[in-house]
Amino acid sequence: MVPLFDIVVPDGNEEGLIRMAERLGYTGLVFLVAQQKLLGAEQARLALLQEHTSLSLRPGLLLSGREMRGQRRDLTIVSRPQDPRLVIEQRGADFLLGVELLERRDRMHHRSSGLNQVLAKLAREKEVGLAFSFNAVLDAPDEVFSLLMGRMRQNIRLASKYGVAVRIGSLASSPLEMRNPLDLRAFYGLLGMTTEMLRAAFDW
Repeated sequence: MVPLFDIVVPDGNEEGLIRMAERLGYTGLVFLVAQQKLLGAEQARLALLQEHTSLSLRPGLLLSGREMRGQRRDLTIVSRPQDPRLVIEQRGADFLLGVELLERRDRMHHRSSGLNQVLAKLAREKEVGLAFSFNAVLDAPDEVFSLLMGRMRQNIRLASKYGVAVRIGSLASSPLEMRNPLDLRAFYGLLGMTTEMLRAAFDW
């Protein structure tokens, strides 16, 4: 069976997120915390919750580029790094999240999507993947929505061309923000993710 994990940011509501994931047909959840020191407590909490669900429950880290330190051990996602190259070269992350959300002005014939050919090749070499948050799409103001879609398309195209791993998730902090994996596949398929990429997209 192909793994179907969603990735969420809990706020003391792990049980509600688990129940929603079961209803939506996921096989597992990754719960992200914002600090290394919180990881142990989250692991203990998930160990207790694991006894009451068939879902596979895992913790992970959601960090900014400034908080990244040293080699990764647990699943580590760095969100909106101001210097994606530095994060990739230091191999301090498993995935870069939201590089398309960095505030840079697009050029006439090129979108400043946070990823380019050089970075895509380097990411492949260092085994650092690209992650997309559907919650960021839902929260995007109307005036930047089309810009965000264009940047995401460009990054997906670069990831496909250079063999960079791509993962998608809701990044929900409440159960109502979670989405059916079939809907997410359909949405990211429209943005250019291939069948092969979509098959692996929930394998966190």
